[in-house]
Parts: sequence; structure tokens; C-alpha cells
Amino acid sequence: MEDFRKKLERKMKILALICCIFPVSFISGMSIFKLKDDFSSGLVLGVCISSMLVTVYCLAKYYSLLHNDEKLKKYYVEKTDERNDAISKETMRTSSVICLVLTIIACILFGFINKYVSIALAADVYLSAIITLIVHNYYKKKM
Repeated sequence: MEDFRKKLERKMKILALICCIFPVSFISGMSIFKLKDDFSSGLVLGVCISSMLVTVYCLAKYYSLLHNDEKLKKYYVEKTDERNDAISKETMRTSSVICLVLTIIACILFGFINKYVSIALAADVYLSAIITLIVHNYYKKKM
């Protein structure tokens, strides 16, 4: 249980760092790129704020878990349950394939509408494939 507590403490430190990165990246990005388009700056601001809110929510959740042994034990059982782990793995596997197929379809469709969007989607597909191969090879060596 102590190892699990240390993992949560590490996650909290990483989340706190990430929470600090969002406003810094938004402010520096706005000053460097000087977005004149309200839509673009609003979109970037919305993504930063919503990401910060999720991060703060996770920080609060982990903080309350670390200060309540009963909740921590319940969360530990939930996270280490093999059934939940199998469900999570299958969910990620299936959703990754669905997202990949939808991105490929969107890439093809946008090839007829806007070549730059199609190129961006194709780059996303290739980057996802490369990341998948790297992660696959990592776990192949690790396990």
C-alpha cells in the first residue's frame, strides 16, 4: 500500500507541473504567435482551461485519497482489480482502432475538400502509427 501511496504522490507532482505548464504555454503562445482570430484564441484558451480543470480535479481527488486511508484502500482495490484492468485495456484497444479508422476516413474525405486538413490528418495517422509501434516494442521488451 505504501508503494501505491508513493505512486499517487508522484502523480500529484506531475499533475501540479502540468497544471503550471498550461497557463505558461497559453500566455507565451499568445505573445509569440499573436493570434488575431478570436476563434483560434478562444479555442486555445478553452482547451487550456478545460485541461487545467481536469488536472485540478485529479489533484483534489488524489489529495483526498492520500488523506483518507479508507478511501485509499478502496481506490487501491479498484485500480488493482484484474477485471477492471482487462476492461480498461480492451476499451483502449478498441477505441484506438475506431479513432484510427475514423481519422483515415476523414483524411480521405478532406482530401477532396481541403488539402491542408487532409495533410494534417494524414500526419496524425502516421504519428499515431509510429507511437503505437514504439509503445508496442517497449512493452514487448519489458514483458
